[in-house]
Amino acid sequence: MHPQRGSFTTGTHAPLLAIAGMTATALHNVGLYRDVEREGMRRAAILGGISDAVMVCDSQGRMVMLNPAAEQLFAITDWQQRRYAFTCLPLTPLSAGQAHMNERPTRYMLHGRTLSARFASLPGYDEAGAGEVIVLRDMSDEAAMERAKTDLIALISHELRTPLTTITGATDMLGKGIGGPLTPLQRELLDTSLRQSQAMSVLIDKAIMITGIETHSLELELAPTGVRSAVEMALGPLRGAVAAAEVTLELELPDDLPMLRADVRLLSFALGQLVDNALKYGEGAPIRITATQHDNEVALTVHDSGPGIAAERLPKLFERLQRSDEALNHAPRGLGLGLVLARKLIERQGGSLSVTSQLGAGSAFTITLPQGSHHEQTPSYPSSALA
Repeated sequence: MHPQRGSFTTGTHAPLLAIAGMTATALHNVGLYRDVEREGMRRAAILGGISDAVMVCDSQGRMVMLNPAAEQLFAITDWQQRRYAFTCLPLTPLSAGQAHMNERPTRYMLHGRTLSARFASLPGYDEAGAGEVIVLRDMSDEAAMERAKTDLIALISHELRTPLTTITGATDMLGKGIGGPLTPLQRELLDTSLRQSQAMSVLIDKAIMITGIETHSLELELAPTGVRSAVEMALGPLRGAVAAAEVTLELELPDDLPMLRADVRLLSFALGQLVDNALKYGEGAPIRITATQHDNEVALTVHDSGPGIAAERLPKLFERLQRSDEALNHAPRGLGLGLVLARKLIERQGGSLSVTSQLGAGSAFTITLPQGSHHEQTPSYPSSALA
């Protein structure tokens, strides 16, 4: 405010307004800067409080931000000057069992510690393209527990196999009359013993196969595989059970389906587990097997009309020793290894196994695998081989 009245004329009015406008803009920008600074401090505090290692990489894969946990994990503090690439970190991928060469590993080893990795894209991060957020979590304790559980199952399974084979063989010999004629009651008891020992052998085989998958010792032979051939191979050992249950099998397999990229032996075994599951819980209703093509993948689905599975139970369905409450009320006892094994076998081949279900309306289990190099040419198995 000027001390002398009339010092400001009409000519100075416009410049003063411009100065006032610039001052207001400057003050507004100061406020915005403080807001941004506070937001940056808030985000830095959040990242600093996260125990997982968090990294942000630019479109060239160079690290542009690390939280304190990541700095401590890799013992680096000069990343802002050096701009390290994620691929230069001393991480050993645990990817021996991956079927896709371009698939990024989800577990790494670092100085004897097991780390799980999650990747999230940041579209339009810079002018060159998308950036990426990488989160690494120390899973060493969980991995050790999982290994101990796997080793225990393998040990028990192998220790049980020898005496169980002896029991099964002796029971079978008695059933054939080697020990003398049998009364109807004795034969019934022997038949029951034989069925139960055979069922136990199957469970042991499943447990051993699961441990083989988890230790990457299970052999894998990926090759173009015909859908119909895999289905018929899976159904072969189940024809007797299907006939005994008086269940109708409905196959909807288009002739123009492409080949699958799979291990036909493992695929057939996994598919057989799904059909066997439908036999147990389908309550005698028809079982439908369908195949469809989606982009570069082929989906095989086993539909049943069983009691269905509650939505809250679905996430745990593929965990070991898990069975739904509906299954417990509608089917024989079991250890719940069939679905676990089926999923692991499919994932071992680079595919996925999913389920949709509704209480009272049955379930649908879908195997999805990448297609092979050409259309199905593998001949079907003769019907006599499936009897």
